Amino acid sequence: MKRMKIVWFLMALILIFMYAKKTADTSIQNIDILGGFGYDIKKSTKGTIEKTFSYSVYNFKSSASTKEGLFSSSSPSNTEAKGAESSVVVGRGTNLGEIRQNRQLTLNKNIVPGIHRVTLFSEEKAVNGIEDIINLEFTNGKVNDRSTAVVCKGKAEDMLRINIPGYQSSSDYIEGVIVNSTSYNFLAKEYNLLDIYLKMDTEGRNLVMPYVETKDKIIELAGMAVFKDDKMAYVLPMNEARIMNMMRENNVKGILTMQDNSKNYLNYDTVVKRKIKCNKVNEKYNFEVNLSFNGDIIENTMFKDINEKEQKQISKLMERKIEEQCNRFISNMQNKYKMDFLDLGIYAVAKYGRDTGANWNEVVSNSNITVKVKVKVDKFGMGHYGS
Repeated sequence: MKRMKIVWFLMALILIFMYAKKTADTSIQNIDILGGFGYDIKKSTKGTIEKTFSYSVYNFKSSASTKEGLFSSSSPSNTEAKGAESSVVVGRGTNLGEIRQNRQLTLNKNIVPGIHRVTLFSEEKAVNGIEDIINLEFTNGKVNDRSTAVVCKGKAEDMLRINIPGYQSSSDYIEGVIVNSTSYNFLAKEYNLLDIYLKMDTEGRNLVMPYVETKDKIIELAGMAVFKDDKMAYVLPMNEARIMNMMRENNVKGILTMQDNSKNYLNYDTVVKRKIKCNKVNEKYNFEVNLSFNGDIIENTMFKDINEKEQKQISKLMERKIEEQCNRFISNMQNKYKMDFLDLGIYAVAKYGRDTGANWNEVVSNSNITVKVKVKVDKFGMGHYGS
């Protein structure tokens, strides 16, 4: 028995050595590392749909780096990565097999998946539905289900081709924009493929994703795309999206502004937490949205020499202003959009049961929704000045 253990141990060492030698001989410039995915569609006059998959890949350059100097070998094992740039490889077809075949006709390296940063849906693709892509991604065990998912205006292929100064690819830039907007625009921490997969088929929920567009050759976060089932229904501009995110998400960060004119304004850097209460009376649902704000005044030209009594008055004023903004949004949500942007349906489902056949967008649009706001200001002195 002891001899067999020794034999298995030696065989394991040999296999590890052989694998390490094989991977060492494969230099980074001989592979393409995937940075981002893009999905587009094109409808023909005959009714067929051509799918376009765009792959943003990092292309690594190399330089000789051996001790032999002029007598160094030019083999891949004697080169090291010097730098990287990106390019976009496109596959077109009516099905996955055809797309991969066409993609490889112009690709001289193997793509390494699993670490891409962004999954980009064109607006046209999002409107026509993304369920096929989500199902496709989750049948591939190598796909990075934590990649940031966004909807873009125009073609995803075109956005992936944009060169951003200081970035190796537009994928890196887009990911940074979304991740860092969580501190100022009440965005949730994650908008990724796994998040889509979990929310898309959850009763009482509607999927949302960041919406980006290009302005003056710069990619910017322009709003939030709201989905009904797997199809994009609306794009909310950022002024509405901030209010939606504030009431939809829990424990998110952002900045609220109260402004009378160009000279008198107040900026409140805050974290907001929400709690939802739900009850049903005579088959009509009632929802109470409780929002708790805690933060600092970072800029203030509205109030001078604030004492303790005035601090309480300012907090009450801010509560009233925030409630007004929320109520205006809810009115638009129920009467203009007629959708549940706030995921209130899941609270009704949790309390009164699933699979009732209810259309939660209709139910919430015809429900009584009240908002209660509590504001706490930790610091009034930051940015306190007057003219």
